[in-house]
Amino acid sequence: MLIDLPRDVMLEKFTFEYPETVNLRGYNPVHSAHAGQIKRAADIINNSSKPVIIAGGGVTAGNASGELRELARKINSPVATTLMGQGVYPEDDPLSLGMLGIHGTWYANIATSESDCIVIIGSRLSERTTGEASKFAPNAKKIHIDIDPASISKNIKVDVPIVGDVKDAIRKLIPLVKNLNTEEWLRQIKIWKEKHPLRYEQGKEIRVQYVIEKLRELTGGNAIIVTDVGQFQMWTAQFFKFLYPRTHITSGGLGTMGFSIPASIGVATTTKDRPVISLNGNRSFQINFRELATIVLYNLPIKIIIFNDGHIDITRQWQELHWRKPFNEILIDKACPDFMKIAEAYKIYFLQAESSSDVEPVLKKALALRDKPVMIEFKTIYEENVYPYIPLGGSVKDIIEH
Repeated sequence: MLIDLPRDVMLEKFTFEYPETVNLRGYNPVHSAHAGQIKRAADIINNSSKPVIIAGGGVTAGNASGELRELARKINSPVATTLMGQGVYPEDDPLSLGMLGIHGTWYANIATSESDCIVIIGSRLSERTTGEASKFAPNAKKIHIDIDPASISKNIKVDVPIVGDVKDAIRKLIPLVKNLNTEEWLRQIKIWKEKHPLRYEQGKEIRVQYVIEKLRELTGGNAIIVTDVGQFQMWTAQFFKFLYPRTHITSGGLGTMGFSIPASIGVATTTKDRPVISLNGNRSFQINFRELATIVLYNLPIKIIIFNDGHIDITRQWQELHWRKPFNEILIDKACPDFMKIAEAYKIYFLQAESSSDVEPVLKKALALRDKPVMIEFKTIYEENVYPYIPLGGSVKDIIEH
């Protein structure tokens, strides 16, 4: 963001006083959820045997993670999150389904499709979450809570719209819902999780999934992960298993390449008790890498990871799956810079890993350097696709598992 002020304004002297209230024309949201709609929602939930909660970024923005957890545990409902909602419900909890959507877990997508009651909280339900809208959760009654009325029934028609602050709405809903008997439903979901886990083949070459799992193991999930855009963004969403809100910082639906480095700077200036880890692709890193100067100037101890597979990775996957491999403008291995020299130019400590056996020692060394920035290049497998995958325009029936 650039704020450009004229020089005479910059030189002016004055005393600023904060107003008691601020009124923005056109922005007057309803904060208090309607009691009648809350009662209608509770009646549907109480008659459900296969509920699913879908939690989006609005739960984070509304600081309603605690209320969401209380609601889920009271009605014994599994919880799926969108990309922007990760961390609002702990992903190591038995009720967690992980991320929903075209790169979500197999069981999150199947459970949502088989559900009889879906409670959508703080999500716009984009096509990346739902797949083909007309085929989304066809047998479920749908309750949608959001402070923005324009987001409700925008993409998916719902049965009970609830406009208001999500924290207020969930607090009002909790006393009205029952402790549901969902044992059979949860047993079925457990079977799905066992039969259809996230998976990848481990070998000598470095796979991003393995790096993400090792990061999760070595940090105990107590880190802030700032992802740029690419396949590694999706693998992070699948394999890191976030425990807390605001620990996966990502541009989400904006798909902003170049996001991670400057966003990591913002996070690192306000975070002292957790490692800040910036995840980048070989191309996305190059968009804003000159901000390394800012990182060095303020000695921000960001761990900058670059996954280098010689491609613009997610574009290659789509060209492979949808356009029969005419790999145009995405093979960048010959034009890829020497990341070690970039690190040296900015006087940043540099580490590199070329085989899977290097991953853990390199990560341990980087994380141990708590008082300085570190750049790490992982030379990853040349062609690897993100699965599960629901092709655009498809539904859960079209899911490609692995």
